[in-house]
Amino acid sequence: MQLRNLEFRVYDHNIRYDNRGLTKHERYWCERKVPSIASMKFNGQHNTIICLQEVLYNQLLDIQEGLGEEWAYYGVGRDDGETQGEFAPIFYKKCEWELIKCETHWLSETPEVPSIGWDAALKRIVSYVRLRHYSTGREIGVFNTHYDHQGLTARKESSKLIVTLMKEEMCQVPVVLTGDFNSSRDDEAYKTLSKDLDDSGLLLSEDLRYGHSLTFSGFNSNDKPNYIDFIWLPRNRGLCLKTFGILHSEFHHFKFSDHRPVCVDLELR
Repeated sequence: MQLRNLEFRVYDHNIRYDNRGLTKHERYWCERKVPSIASMKFNGQHNTIICLQEVLYNQLLDIQEGLGEEWAYYGVGRDDGETQGEFAPIFYKKCEWELIKCETHWLSETPEVPSIGWDAALKRIVSYVRLRHYSTGREIGVFNTHYDHQGLTARKESSKLIVTLMKEEMCQVPVVLTGDFNSSRDDEAYKTLSKDLDDSGLLLSEDLRYGHSLTFSGFNSNDKPNYIDFIWLPRNRGLCLKTFGILHSEFHHFKFSDHRPVCVDLELR
């Protein structure tokens, strides 16, 4: 029996961790969480998978409460594999998706245990879920990560590791990679990924891309805007990109993150 096509959305956002030592124009999480969660809810209506970065445990609980009981998530804290440190969680609606597989790998030479890799400053992880869509029976895999902000070697080696992990899964299901890569399109980490994957931000003509041109805005004029958040798609796996957008993160002169959400609509044929 031929399976039906599956249309779904991927929403990716670095929400900014719950920083207690604020930078200029930055707001506390207790203020930022309301518009941050509202953006997730508004843009996450049907068949949506929400991938987040820089999420501390208290923020995770706030987001779970804000989204409601119909949502579930997978993710662990990068410091201890439980609740300590930042999460890279993946949220999905329990009525739409069945969780088939979930795992976390550390971006290091010892990916199965909490560890710092290569020249990185901090522990870094990639979260993975395989989901089955109840209505169509189709399965997809989603990787979500946050690369190190200092280690050039760490970012490049992280790309190599993730490509290896993705190829193992692509033998069974089409997969998507999301995250804050702390890398521009000129960096080796980006170029390593682009050998095997497609950058969704380049697949549609400019007139079909919605919103902003950069994903990192910062909170003030001293922050240099950049394009470092990406949603990557596999080649020749039946995934068709329908829409692409870099969404707003500022309303009424108030930024709820120093990054903007990236959002794509996909069709699995």
